[in-house]
Amino acid sequence: MVSYYYVAGIVAYAAVLLNVVLILGALAALGATFTLPSIAAIVLSVGTAVDANVLIFERTARGAASRPGPAQWPCATSYDRAFSAIVDSNMTSIITSAFLYANRLGGSERDSA
Repeated sequence: MVSYYYVAGIVAYAAVLLNVVLILGALAALGATFTLPSIAAIVLSVGTAVDANVLIFERTARGAASRPGPAQWPCATSYDRAFSAIVDSNMTSIITSAFLYANRLGGSERDSA
């Protein structure tokens, strides 16, 4: 992302890195076990964050190319236009997580004993 989006990519990279640090901090604070499903959840979270950033940046670039003028217009509308796709992605992740939790498919130590 950094090589393609330059400064915006650096900001997005910092946000994704902060996301991972906060998740790992929450796992440590709760005393959670670091298992393969938790690693998969972190990877899914990073993928969702990168997808949201790419959606917003591409809509900003498309808006800037189609309408000359101040840069405020594409930035303001790109968030509005990408919002539905981002909500759809997050809702899919939440529904999948709820299904896995309800069916106990995430794996735990008590299941392996």
